[in-house]
Amino acid sequence: MDYENLKISAGKIVMSEKTKEELIKNCESIAEEKNMNRKKTFQKNTAVIAVVAACLCCTAAGIVYHHGFFKDIVRFDGAVVGTKYEQATDEIKVSAAADTEKITITVKAVDPSAYPYAEIENIKLNDYKIVDKNGKTVIDNLPLEESDFSDGTAEITIPLKDIENGDHKLIISSFVGGSKGDQPLMISGKWEVDFTF
Repeated sequence: MDYENLKISAGKIVMSEKTKEELIKNCESIAEEKNMNRKKTFQKNTAVIAVVAACLCCTAAGIVYHHGFFKDIVRFDGAVVGTKYEQATDEIKVSAAADTEKITITVKAVDPSAYPYAEIENIKLNDYKIVDKNGKTVIDNLPLEESDFSDGTAEITIPLKDIENGDHKLIISSFVGGSKGDQPLMISGKWEVDFTF
């Protein structure tokens, strides 16, 4: 059957006005639904493109900021025995000043009102070492006293005995923060400070 015969046959079909109106409404509804789906797809694609572009711009500009997070300390049998705070590198700034007898490290929370720093009353170095200009370790986790952590700032002193003068680097992997009535909180990250004495 060709198109002309089909057209003539379709023209002979008798429909009531009500049926014609329903048929037209159904066709319009289907067309509108397809149009809405196209708009939603376009909006989703536009949103994804905007997010990807923002991420690329932030990465290119070097302003990506990593927030620390809490993680359970789990014993060998699966029991949770504590909590630690990881990836705090961008949340704590460390500087150092050395003289002939000691190195004084200044530890400063970027946002002292943020948790956990707002709750910490004292802090000490937990895992650290000092290396010389050749990368040889000269001090490794020497036991230290805790220091007061007030307004997000503390000063920690490391005695420098039997170390040759010259360029050195302090490498810190973790601190331990404490407050009365709370379990000590290990705060880990990666901090490196060059100093000379």
